[in-house]
Amino acid sequence: MEVRIHRFELVIRKEYPQFEAGLALIHYLPRTEAIALLRERSSALVEELAYQRELYASLRQRGVQRLWLVEVEHAIAMREAERAWTESLATEIESGSLEWTPKVSGGPRYGN
Repeated sequence: MEVRIHRFELVIRKEYPQFEAGLALIHYLPRTEAIALLRERSSALVEELAYQRELYASLRQRGVQRLWLVEVEHAIAMREAERAWTESLATEIESGSLEWTPKVSGGPRYGN
């Protein structure tokens, strides 16, 4: 059986996960709710990271080669970055260093 990896599977292309879509609309929420939801996501990411790290360590201890686990390493790295960024954003909103002017109707206007 021949395994083929298409080039497009390894190149950068825009993906639209639900979290990114939620971020695009976060300014519609009250400040305290946005902070709470970001912290809730951060906590969930901490739990997910613990599971992924435990899984990775277990597989390595069983002799699974690192090359076969690069997708797990990638998932861990992406979740670590997302958790740090999510917590940082919540802190910026909470401290007021990120201006918070919720929009309840319409959105930003671009151009004329």
